[in-house]
Amino acid sequence: MTSTTGVAGNLAARLLHGGDRPALVLDDRIVTHAELADRVARWRGGLASAGIDGGLRVAIVAGVGEPLVAAHLAVMGRGGVSVPLNPDSPPSELLRELHSAGIQAVFADEAGSGVVDAALALPDATDLDLIRLEAVALDRADPAPLVDVDDGDPAVLLFTSGTAGPPRPAVLTHGNLTASLESILSVPTGLLDRPQTFLCVVPLFHVLGLNTVLHLALVLGGTVVLAPYRSPEATVDLIEEHQVTVALGPPNLWRALAAVPDVDPDRLSSVRLALSGADELPGPVKMAVTGRLGLRLDEGYGLTESAAVVATTVGTQAPPGSIGRPVPGVEARIVDEQGDDCLVGDPGELLVRGAMVFPGYWSVAGPVDDPLTEDGWLRTGD
Repeated sequence: MTSTTGVAGNLAARLLHGGDRPALVLDDRIVTHAELADRVARWRGGLASAGIDGGLRVAIVAGVGEPLVAAHLAVMGRGGVSVPLNPDSPPSELLRELHSAGIQAVFADEAGSGVVDAALALPDATDLDLIRLEAVALDRADPAPLVDVDDGDPAVLLFTSGTAGPPRPAVLTHGNLTASLESILSVPTGLLDRPQTFLCVVPLFHVLGLNTVLHLALVLGGTVVLAPYRSPEATVDLIEEHQVTVALGPPNLWRALAAVPDVDPDRLSSVRLALSGADELPGPVKMAVTGRLGLRLDEGYGLTESAAVVATTVGTQAPPGSIGRPVPGVEARIVDEQGDDCLVGDPGELLVRGAMVFPGYWSVAGPVDDPLTEDGWLRTGD
């Protein structure tokens, strides 16, 4: 995966190179790679005019759509740190996240502006002095180029319950995200080396949707069908209408799809790669998807702290209940309570290491790396 712009390190330089191919499909609207790239360049100019520069943390509180994607890519491209947040959060929870991540600017669309306003009206918000970013102003700006960054510079903060404790922001660098994508692309599927059409029904404030769907589809020059989950029947309609080739979601999605009455497997015949992630895939769900929908359902295991995928059953003969093999670039160990490697068959904790493993959680004093061992192993808690 190489940059076509010469901007070293910046993940945004590796995206939006698909020309007139569709990049986003939103209801009846199609946005090409070229159109999205133009908007993102203008939004980078708007961010520059607003004083957004390298390292500034920008909360993005928006519904699934082009503004969310444009804001995220523009912030990264400008050298800032994108912090996608859930627009359905209660105001008190959103305020806690704004404080926890040390947010310095916020972008909200129609779906997120109400909760942002409510959060900033709370008494505990008096110490926040945020730059408010508006789509109208960003759209009117002159285009600005990508900013050079290092692989070790933060690209996003994503909230996660992590290996233990309450949700906190995990730092993912440009290098972490890129290494994860390179690992996924190295899995011998014969599929993820050309443009594909991805279905995205998972939120983009989750690493599964952000890196494994959005970034992966764009780096391939492919298409993302952005569609908040409504029902299993609507999801079947989307797959058929847009000829989705890669469908990814949690086990509950696949359980629901397999339960759709009288679904014709031919309606899903475009799907070449069906993946379950974000939670353990029960064997009966896997078998139901194969039996009723005619799809091989593979499983992926990963964490926010590893920029998504650590292991997958894709390309293996792994039995139900297995997470398959580590993806290329990931080292894995299972250790006992003393930190020694377990014997085959003995229980223990999974540790992983690689260029995709994050540097730590963000705090007001800087990243905190408590789940990492001194030699770089991530204690997954699993």
